Amino acid sequence: MERGYPPKNINNYQPKFFLELSNPNEEVRKIAKPNTAPYWKWVYGWWPEGPQEENRDFHFIDDPVNAFISADCLGKCALLSTDDDPYPELLASQYGPGANVFSICIPTFKQIDEHTYQIFPAGSHKWKCFEVKYDALDKEKEYPKLYEILEKNGFRYIKEVDVPKDILPEIVFDVQKPPESLIIEKAEKPVPSPEMPTSVGPAVPAITSEQMPSPTPESNAEETPGFGIGEVLASLAAAGIATLKIRKKK
Repeated sequence: MERGYPPKNINNYQPKFFLELSNPNEEVRKIAKPNTAPYWKWVYGWWPEGPQEENRDFHFIDDPVNAFISADCLGKCALLSTDDDPYPELLASQYGPGANVFSICIPTFKQIDEHTYQIFPAGSHKWKCFEVKYDALDKEKEYPKLYEILEKNGFRYIKEVDVPKDILPEIVFDVQKPPESLIIEKAEKPVPSPEMPTSVGPAVPAITSEQMPSPTPESNAEETPGFGIGEVLASLAAAGIATLKIRKKK
C-alpha cells in the first residue's frame, strides 16, 4: 500500500482516477459490468513494463464500479446505499467479520467541478474507515454493531461481494453525486477581483490609450501590420509628397 494505486509510471508520475457524472444532480441506475481487472492494468500493461505515455489520468463517465475497482477497491467489498432504495451507490473495502474485528473503508473524493470527482486511492489513507473490535467469543453478538455505525453516518449496508467475481450484471447501481461526507476536498474557487465578474455583474475597467494592447501576430494574421486609419492617411500623404518630388525632378 505504500506505493499507492495505480503505481507510478516510468516518469515517476502517479495517475489520478476521476468519476465524471453526466447528470450529477439526477439519479440514474445502471447495470454493473465491471472489467475483470483494475482499469490501470488494461492501460499500463502489467507493471513494471510501464506505460507508453506520460501523465495519463483515467476518467470514468457514469461508471462508479470500474472507477472504484481501479482505485484499489478489490477483494471482499461491501455494497452500500446512501438513500432509502435497495440499490447501492458505493463499493467499499471490507475486512471481516473476522475473529476479532470487522471494518469497512469507504472511498473519498476531491470535487474538481460540478460534474467531476477525483477518487483518492485506498493507499492514500484518506478513505473513511469504520470498525468494531471484539473478543472471538462475542463475534456473533458484536459485529452487527458496525451496521449501526454505518447507518448513523448515512450508509446502509446491503450485502458483501467479492470483486470482481461476484459483481454480476443483475446488480444495479445508482449513479449519483457522492455524499458530502465523502467529498473531503473541494476545488478552490477564484476570489473575484475588480477585473473579474461578480454576482452583481462584470466590472468593466476603463481602458486608456496607454493600456491598449499592441497588435499580436495572431490578431493581424489576415491584415497588414500597423495599418489603422491614422497610418493609412499618413501613408497616403507621404506617397503624395514623394510623387510631387519625382515630378519636380523631371
